[in-house]
Amino acid sequence: MAGKWWGTVSKGEVEQLATAILDPSRQRPIVVLTTPGFSDTSRVPAETMAEAEELRDAVGDVADIAIITTGATSFLLDELLPDRWNVYNGFGRSYPAGILADPDIHRSPLRRRRPGEVVAEPLISDVIRHAYAAGLLQAATATTGAVTATVKGFLGGGEQCLVDVGKVMPVAMWRDTVSPGVPLEWVVAKGSRLVGSLDHDHNRFVPNKLTFGPKEFEDAFPHGAVTLALVDEVQSDRAVLRVHPDLPITIYQRDVSSNPLDDLDLFLVQGEVVRVRAVHLSTGQPHLRMSDLDDDESVVPAVPVIEGGTPWLEEGRSLPRTEPEPAAILDTGDLTAITEQLREAAATSPVTPEPVAPESLAPIPVPTPATVAQGRVMPSGPAAGGGAAVQAMSMTITKLQAEIDQLRQQGTGIDALRHANEVLKLELRALRLELSDTREEAERFRNLHAKAVAQLRHARNGSAEPAPLGGPRDRRQHWPTDEEWIRDEIRRAWVERVPRVDKDRYALPEQYDLGPGFVASLELLDDGQFEKAMKCAVDVLTDRAKDMAGRDLHRLRVGDGGGDAPRIRAEDGAVAWRAAIEINVASARRLHYWAVGNRIELARVGVHDDIQM
Repeated sequence: MAGKWWGTVSKGEVEQLATAILDPSRQRPIVVLTTPGFSDTSRVPAETMAEAEELRDAVGDVADIAIITTGATSFLLDELLPDRWNVYNGFGRSYPAGILADPDIHRSPLRRRRPGEVVAEPLISDVIRHAYAAGLLQAATATTGAVTATVKGFLGGGEQCLVDVGKVMPVAMWRDTVSPGVPLEWVVAKGSRLVGSLDHDHNRFVPNKLTFGPKEFEDAFPHGAVTLALVDEVQSDRAVLRVHPDLPITIYQRDVSSNPLDDLDLFLVQGEVVRVRAVHLSTGQPHLRMSDLDDDESVVPAVPVIEGGTPWLEEGRSLPRTEPEPAAILDTGDLTAITEQLREAAATSPVTPEPVAPESLAPIPVPTPATVAQGRVMPSGPAAGGGAAVQAMSMTITKLQAEIDQLRQQGTGIDALRHANEVLKLELRALRLELSDTREEAERFRNLHAKAVAQLRHARNGSAEPAPLGGPRDRRQHWPTDEEWIRDEIRRAWVERVPRVDKDRYALPEQYDLGPGFVASLELLDDGQFEKAMKCAVDVLTDRAKDMAGRDLHRLRVGDGGGDAPRIRAEDGAVAWRAAIEINVASARRLHYWAVGNRIELARVGVHDDIQM
């Protein structure tokens, strides 16, 4: 069913339009376009009508479209709508369903055509997003059956892409049918083969979106796996991350840093993609943690958002920042139009006067139509009847004219207002230049902040640089034996590595053994490698290593062939195992250990090609 075409809404129809916008049962978006500058309903510019027609062709099947003139009509609509939901002066707005239930104005921004455009593409994107959220696009394409489409290229700054569905010409796929606010280049690539539905009437492809909730989180990311997330919101004590656009996960300061004095905005930047560790809580709710990440851990790829799409997150990229729309500025022509409207209102509006005694009414000069049209009221003889309403209107006009004459005499009339407006224009231009410089400076500081965050995160997560005073070798002198020292280092690593909520789940066993060559094998490690070895030992002793892809846990065999037999110690039947301390580095270290029953014996630390125990 096609949307309603309101055409140009008169002042008498504004209340009906406002009622439709506020209707809680409405599903279809309502798009309101306005004229640039003040005008009446008989003076709608050709470019505004052309924009409305183009908009009607693009989204008229899922949206109602109306035009209102800037002036008395737009002022009345402003009075009838909630605060900040007005539209004026050449801007357009798409009103989604349920604005009273969800009055967040950020989901319905003001939009204006860019130079050289007929239709504002962001406005069409808003309509598509609102229609998709209301289920209108799915309903419109449900009868077409499954269609396979191949992505051919991107248009409109990433707002849409062209896909080949086997027709003579490609069809369009809009960003906001996929994931609002996320660039299309993040979720599909040229050549991607997508599955979805086709709206033949409007040459539009709607892909099948993949649902993602707690169950899908658990299936995609094993407990302890490292993956990627988008930083959606950041406060000093909490942040909202997304491993999928439809799954916001709130983390807290303790999930990022063990120092309770650290603020999260020191570590996270809104819009950036970061590494996180997936955590499966006993409640079944997805959770994320960043406090125990290692730089060399393998990363489980992000999930696709649509059927046939690409993983939506990659390291090293972030969401582009968008600037808000500028406020509308009145020019000299607008001031002139306001003045003319005041004159017309004074000449034509009926006035209901306060009741007065007939004897108190003195003869009042009544203006002729000609003198009213000229904007001046000249005496034209005694009133010949007309009643109290005419006399009261005459008094009002006379009073207004006297005020206008007084303003002109004081030099604060229309000419002065025009001069002031020109001054304001010059000041505005200077402010815009200053704002541009400020934005460049802010961007520079944002980049510096992002680099500082990355460096701080790297330092927190451990680096290969030798530790200064207070490192593990400095603590060695406080213990009578090397074994007691190593056990203390392992416990320190456990305290820092395992969050408070997981301390019971991943308790450090009281009984475990250190092999005769274990301490000696640590001598060749620098302090950074030593700390990584202690973290790996903690993962093995707490039985976390089997769930962590980066540990590459497997049995150690008697040879380096995949078909060689597992290595088993003859005296007690202990099985030899190997876990990765480092990956993707030269001479990557490995932890070898024996397991017999539930007891672990840490044997030695070697390099990748060393299979000795």
